[in-house]
Amino acid sequence: MVVAPKVKKQSVPKRSKKWEGGKTKKKKKKQSVKYHIECKNPVEDGIMNVNDFGTFLNERIKVNGKIGTMAANGVRLEIAKTKLILTSE
Repeated sequence: MVVAPKVKKQSVPKRSKKWEGGKTKKKKKKQSVKYHIECKNPVEDGIMNVNDFGTFLNERIKVNGKIGTMAANGVRLEIAKTKLILTSE
């Protein structure tokens, strides 16, 4: 009985992790969100004042769990005659 000699398998070099699957971290785009609050009817009826409502929102809106940090985190509140525009960048 003749036994064939053992053949060693050639090892394939492992790929580095940075090439594996093309996984790379991409920077996310900052989402810009804009809300329009129309207060025309309550203002015309004399029920509400837009400036007071804007002050109320400035005092109450939380950004990252903290009250009063709107301007530092890129959140703006614009007050028009009967409209409020809340913009987050």
